[in-house]
Amino acid sequence: MTPPSKWSTRWELENTVKDALEAGAIGLDITDSPTGESHSSSVAASVFVKLAYHAKVICHIRTRDVTSMGLRSLVRACSVWEVENILFVMGEGSESTGLTPTTAVNMVRSEGILNDRRVKLGLVVDPRRPSSLQRKIGARPDFIYSAPVTSQAEVEFLEEVSSKSGSELYAGLLVNSPLNRPILSRIGVNQSFEGLVDW
Repeated sequence: MTPPSKWSTRWELENTVKDALEAGAIGLDITDSPTGESHSSSVAASVFVKLAYHAKVICHIRTRDVTSMGLRSLVRACSVWEVENILFVMGEGSESTGLTPTTAVNMVRSEGILNDRRVKLGLVVDPRRPSSLQRKIGARPDFIYSAPVTSQAEVEFLEEVSSKSGSELYAGLLVNSPLNRPILSRIGVNQSFEGLVDW
């Protein structure tokens, strides 16, 4: 889910949370400025969901345009308000401070920012782009979060990576719907929506 971007649409967050939990969701994935467009803070939305609904969340924190000090503050906020999962993502856009998700995990671990709080740190792994895999696994994430998988072979690849690294696997799946076509196109998955038996 995406946090609202203005006061007049803040009700969307609450409605989405209610609908998801009533449908049987056991947790919520809260994005941080998807497609590089600014929204209200993913950390603020995650804290709201925790306090108002006691739901588990995965809070995305984009590293592309945040400073080291800003990152420390965001991670500490998640720890203080008991947000149990942080997913570091690069995020889209042209600006960059040079801070990558892998560097963020390494920094949080080496500086002991979380102290004894049990907050899980995660990184995105794309089975179609395995080039940065070793560097990401070397950062010892608690979980790996996959880009949307589109075949059984990709699932098996991710399961093997997860097993060898000792990281929990959160597999990303996109609902097979024409509404998701723009997202699939943006991430480079161009498939017909007829007969996707593999999915």
